[in-house]
Amino acid sequence: MRVTKNKNDDRIYVIYAMVIFFIMYVFFTTVKPIMVCDPDDWTYIGTIRKAFPIWKAWNPAKVMPETLEGFLGYFSAYVIYPLCGDYIRSFTYVFAFFVALMIALYIVSIALLLDKCLSIGRGIAVLSSFITFLLHFLVLKGTMFLFTASNLNCFMNYLVPLLFSIMLFMGFMIKGSTYGEDGFLYKNKCRTIIDILRTGSILLLIYLSVFSNMVCNVALIVPMALSFLYRTIKDLKRIGYRKMLSKEYLMQDLFYIVTFVLEAICLIFEYNGGRAGSFHTDIYTALSETKEDLIYIVQHLNRVLILIMLFVFLSASIMCIKDKNHKCLKIKILLVLSCALTDIYMALLYTKIGEHKLQRCENIFVMMIFAMLAFSVAFGYLIDCWKKILMIMPIALYILGSLVLSRDYKASISYYAGDRALCYAVDTNIVSQYVQAEREGKIEFDLHVPRSGLGSYSFTADRISSTLYRHGITNKRLKANMIFEDDTYFTK
Repeated sequence: MRVTKNKNDDRIYVIYAMVIFFIMYVFFTTVKPIMVCDPDDWTYIGTIRKAFPIWKAWNPAKVMPETLEGFLGYFSAYVIYPLCGDYIRSFTYVFAFFVALMIALYIVSIALLLDKCLSIGRGIAVLSSFITFLLHFLVLKGTMFLFTASNLNCFMNYLVPLLFSIMLFMGFMIKGSTYGEDGFLYKNKCRTIIDILRTGSILLLIYLSVFSNMVCNVALIVPMALSFLYRTIKDLKRIGYRKMLSKEYLMQDLFYIVTFVLEAICLIFEYNGGRAGSFHTDIYTALSETKEDLIYIVQHLNRVLILIMLFVFLSASIMCIKDKNHKCLKIKILLVLSCALTDIYMALLYTKIGEHKLQRCENIFVMMIFAMLAFSVAFGYLIDCWKKILMIMPIALYILGSLVLSRDYKASISYYAGDRALCYAVDTNIVSQYVQAEREGKIEFDLHVPRSGLGSYSFTADRISSTLYRHGITNKRLKANMIFEDDTYFTK
């Protein structure tokens, strides 16, 4: 039975979000700091692209990450840098803040989903989502975990769009369930000025999600398509196709129609973009690489945890069937189908992309995000039905917490063999070289860069010069000729 809840009780979610945010902010500033280390990092922290798809561009439809990263980069340089006095660390402070905030909102959204859609108590919803939060650090072996990316730019291009898209879909589910609408579809209502403004805001969120990254926006597209298909088939039988073609009916589903149209536009632009045109792997090599990638992912799964998660999911499903809880079953079926279709899509997409990029943690997270969500739903439902499980939760939390804290996260830093001090030394040294060259009145100078990493790309110097100029560190763009040095040069 659902207990009437005081709206003031929702404060628990604010406190919960603050706790998760604090944990992740400390993590991304001290344990595994998000640092500028890649030429793409230097490029996009100083560039804000046009906020619409660009035909034949390198990334035609990456609107959200390539605008947001620039916004945060300018905020770091012009607001935080004057306050903290450290240009390089200002980026860590700002981007760590934003990524930690996204993760906190994602975890709280899971708790809200359990609370609003399944009528699970707030305490159990928070517990289940927190267990899921810890599992994001443990479901992969070695130095791999889900809340990470190869560099700052990949955080903004993969992790952020993925979390944004899945939260948007969970928001639709929560709203749809709140209003008692079948299929968990949040129908558009434009009756008042407030409704119209709300509709416009939601359309903006959909626009940013779809035009973020065609790898990650599946977290919104796939479950929305399945929900829409389910309700459409049901309504065909109930009211017939003629009423479904009426203006009133179509306006109710404005969000979904717009989403699918935008996704079609996104795919067309991306297919004709510069990055898509750069993939020339032959089909046999591509299939072989994809097979190797999938084997690699399976080998790096924590099989004990995966089996436990599967057992929890199956046990909760059996209880749903016994209790005839159709709502819970619908959610689970939706998440399982979404997981399967997403994994198929990712395998096909990276067969085209190649270069073993499917092995990256940020891409594995896309493949696993619906599985993580399905586990949280199942675990929350299981505890709600059999509250004696709560007796072992302190032990479980202690064990999981110790496992999370005992992992080697420093080794997961992709550049400079995980040496954060070296990364910081390289960045500050390079910036000082530009500043010194400008002081000496030079238009062109020799820029010393590490042989690996930044020195691996011919365009590095131009990108850094442009960003320093836009951030006001230099007063003009300087031409630099790269001189390759060993890492020891920057630690003298």
